[in-house]
Amino acid sequence: MLVVRGDLLKRYPNSVIFAQKAIVGSGGVQEIDLDLTTSEFSQELLFPLYKADILPDIKFFGFDLTARQVRGDDPSPGFPATDKEGWFFVIQEVPGEPRFGMDIDFNAGSDGVTWDDLAWTNFPSPNPDFIRVTPHPTGFTATDNTPDRWATNSANMAYVLFQKPSMVAVHASEMLKDLA
Repeated sequence: MLVVRGDLLKRYPNSVIFAQKAIVGSGGVQEIDLDLTTSEFSQELLFPLYKADILPDIKFFGFDLTARQVRGDDPSPGFPATDKEGWFFVIQEVPGEPRFGMDIDFNAGSDGVTWDDLAWTNFPSPNPDFIRVTPHPTGFTATDNTPDRWATNSANMAYVLFQKPSMVAVHASEMLKDLA
């Protein structure tokens, strides 16, 4: 049973929630495989068998896994006895559902500065009510091999303000540390 409490699912009500089998990544660290084949998808992902909620902000998701299996203390059915990696619980925005906006504070990503890093703090006014054609965002130069797209037309503004879907994955061992 996965229990989620708070505003996360109120803000993103169409989020996809599932469990994904952990693999051993580089350096022996547990991680998830982001490039699954069709057969791996059907074997290494589990979707909830049931869902329930208690208003205003508690949601339950039932999975066909035991606490020992998700932590990695006991091999999961259909996996070798030596498989002790456990499972991640994943909350993911719907990939095809567009969302537009900016970050609160500017923070350059690990891939260099791109339009995806654009934030409200890139504008001269400390608390702008809305964005304007001028002035352009300050201290911001897109290096994503595209021409300057700021305020040239509506399609470019949609490109600039498009937010990539987010996903968070937490290994069950992080959630169940004190469970015997």
